[in-house]
Amino acid sequence: MFFFAIPYKVNRQFKDFPVLTLAIITTNFLVFAATATDLQRTVQLLGFEPNIRGLYTWFTSMFLHADPIFHLGWNMFFLWLFGSVLEDALGKLRYAIIYFASGLVAALVHGLIVAVFMPQMSAVPAIGASGAVAGVMGVFAVRFYKNKVKIAYLVWIILLIKWGVWEVTSAVGLGLWFARELLSGLIQINGAVSGVASWAHIGGFVFGAAVAFVFKLVKEADTEYLTDEAREYAQAGDHELAAARYRQLAGDDPRNAEAHVEMAFAIFMSPEGDNNKAAGEFGKAVELYLKQERKDDAFDAYERLCDICPGLDLDGKTLLAMGALCEGRSGYELALRTYQTVMDRAPDSWEAEKAQFRIAHVYLRMGLATEAAEAWKSFVQRYPSSEWTPFADRSFVSAV
Repeated sequence: MFFFAIPYKVNRQFKDFPVLTLAIITTNFLVFAATATDLQRTVQLLGFEPNIRGLYTWFTSMFLHADPIFHLGWNMFFLWLFGSVLEDALGKLRYAIIYFASGLVAALVHGLIVAVFMPQMSAVPAIGASGAVAGVMGVFAVRFYKNKVKIAYLVWIILLIKWGVWEVTSAVGLGLWFARELLSGLIQINGAVSGVASWAHIGGFVFGAAVAFVFKLVKEADTEYLTDEAREYAQAGDHELAAARYRQLAGDDPRNAEAHVEMAFAIFMSPEGDNNKAAGEFGKAVELYLKQERKDDAFDAYERLCDICPGLDLDGKTLLAMGALCEGRSGYELALRTYQTVMDRAPDSWEAEKAQFRIAHVYLRMGLATEAAEAWKSFVQRYPSSEWTPFADRSFVSAV
């Protein structure tokens, strides 16, 4: 019986180009090209030795490979497949730390197993990036546990040949890969001779999975999957379920401003939508955005709100904050509409006073001097003793 299976595609794309992953892959190919003519001597000098004297080999061995296709090629293919996505999700620094730390831990585990159970292999230098790549796969299996992995397989039993594609979650697919490596490692301990350092793979994978839990990447994954689920409900028109999912997201992470924004939209679009609740959620989002100094995100959310939910009754304080934000982003037309809304809804409030004061200044910033002067005259007539008067633009003095 012959069985062959290889993952070849994941249903997750990277957003930013994985420069670090490509750099690691390129370095490995360049090292192979530079050492191919005298590989045996290079392996003796730089291959992994589980002792203090060969401490540098714990690192250098990660860049050496025995052949360009089955060893180097497969390792770099797996690194690109899983590492490109992981680099995008974790950021370059965390990704680099995990990659190289996994390689070192893989070497340590391999060295310990060889020393205790397979001393006859202690003189054989170990080489390859597979331990580091296994660490990346371990993190991937945890961080993207629900994402699907496509696996091509070939089964050959005497005259029966069957092949095809199998799609499973990464937790299942990579878990099966780990189980195969574990079985192989146990067989090696019991005396089987193999040129594959299965215990390096096992050590790297376990380390990567453990790091993923320590870095709380499961929580990141849960947030991402819940967000995707909420978006799918919203796109399908089931806004009540979408609102429930966004409410859960906001509960899980009180600093998640986007969850409050999307919840506001979902509540507004629901058949039994409560405008007051929707406005309250958007107000919370604005407060969070401003506390986090994410003014561009707040402005983008407000623009979208005005397009989708023009009837949403925000409170005067929130509207003033949005008006000021629009001014700061040169969204003068939207700022005027916002300030006018404040005046229309609560004409006798202090918010209306400030809104009319700002309207004059917005007209001035738009280069509409006549409109600015008229707005200023109206402000002075209505609020002759306003506390805002000393802060007026000097050009308004002559317009009184």
